[in-house]
Amino acid sequence: MITSRNAKSHLVGNQNPIIWTEIKNNKYSFNPVLRQLGFDSDTLYDKILKSHPNPTASHVVIEVGCFRLDQSMAASALGFRTLSLDASPLNFQKMKEQFERLPDEQKSRMELYPKAVSDKSGKILEFASIGGTGDHAVGVHIDQGNAKYVNNRDKAVVQVETVALDDLIMSSSSTISSVFLLKVDVQGHEASVFRGLSKSIKGGKIRYILFEYWVDALDQASKQDFGSCTAVKDILIPLVDAGYDLFDLSVSAHPKAGTKVTHAYTQRYYRPLDFKANCHWFASRGAADRKAMVNNGEEPYTMGYWTDILAVYKGELMIV
Repeated sequence: MITSRNAKSHLVGNQNPIIWTEIKNNKYSFNPVLRQLGFDSDTLYDKILKSHPNPTASHVVIEVGCFRLDQSMAASALGFRTLSLDASPLNFQKMKEQFERLPDEQKSRMELYPKAVSDKSGKILEFASIGGTGDHAVGVHIDQGNAKYVNNRDKAVVQVETVALDDLIMSSSSTISSVFLLKVDVQGHEASVFRGLSKSIKGGKIRYILFEYWVDALDQASKQDFGSCTAVKDILIPLVDAGYDLFDLSVSAHPKAGTKVTHAYTQRYYRPLDFKANCHWFASRGAADRKAMVNNGEEPYTMGYWTDILAVYKGELMIV
């Protein structure tokens, strides 16, 4: 069993005293144990759900940026109450079709919302939607498939109402006293999601937060240059200050990264642990690939690399 309290000493400190010293002396750093074990987001999501000894409808799982309903369905099948949100009308329609095929008993624990999660409720967000995994808030355009959105702009860009998770969690009608697991994957829009979640984070209402960490897209969504590392101050530091331990996972890249780039996604062990240094590591590899492929006369690989982060709030049990 791995717990948030024993991970540093048992699985990091005993193997590498240098890493243990860096974690101990710098609270704004990642614990790399899950990275070293090769965990990806999907595997970890499943293990966290199954770590709960007796999930019921009073235990809540929230998924933001679902694409499809599969992971929410897995949680509700175990007994959790689920809230599933997606801003893409085409993706949401597919989610509804999945939902309608479920048994009534399972559907009674599930709530679906066709809204864009952001920093404030009741606003309008422009959203690029073609029904793909890359559907995103307008303003991020480094996706390798971005041409599909540009070429279909008249059909792809829709206006979607926003909701802040604080409002959803704290509203009297939703009756949510705490959240067991929150999963967020919104293609660079994560900083806005977290700004709309600040009260719940400071209040320790969420036990586990699993979210995509794509530094280039996060900077672009904030209208800053690549390598600005805006998410360090906007997301990571506030989580630590609120009492969360942060674990980074395996590195991911788009298939179009190909075999001629740096293969950074295979390097589980040697990324910096310090938040800013870690961000610059990701940004520098994306920049190097864009430059190298242009110099070689190839189509530039624009997306860079990303990982996922698990934030654990002062809890004992993590995964089994």
